Amino acid sequence: WHSKSFTGFIIGFWNNRKLYRFATYTGARLDYLEYNDNYVELSFSDKEHQLIVKANQGHTGELQAPIKGAMIGKVLESINGKLDMTLIDRKESKTIIHTKARCCGMEIAGNVQDLVSLP
Repeated sequence: WHSKSFTGFIIGFWNNRKLYRFATYTGARLDYLEYNDNYVELSFSDKEHQLIVKANQGHTGELQAPIKGAMIGKVLESINGKLDMTLIDRKESKTIIHTKARCCGMEIAGNVQDLVSLP
């Protein structure tokens, strides 16, 4: 696994005994991405749902990160991020969940602009 990588996303969350998955390998797509410094806004969709995420990373600390299996990289990570998330049923145009979290672990790493070019 040290030499494998992919450009994409994997998102999963559990709500009311149901797992919602959004991933490039399931056919979900990234519809919208806004990113600057510590703020990111994303919108994902699949055939049934739309997921909107707005997040502010907050204050960060520098941690070691793997590069080709060795812990020689650096990544900025926080444990005080703020997140707003909305899940919408696309067929019924109905909000399934809207939630806010005010103490989130979060990192924004890698070439975020690579995600913009996803099909």
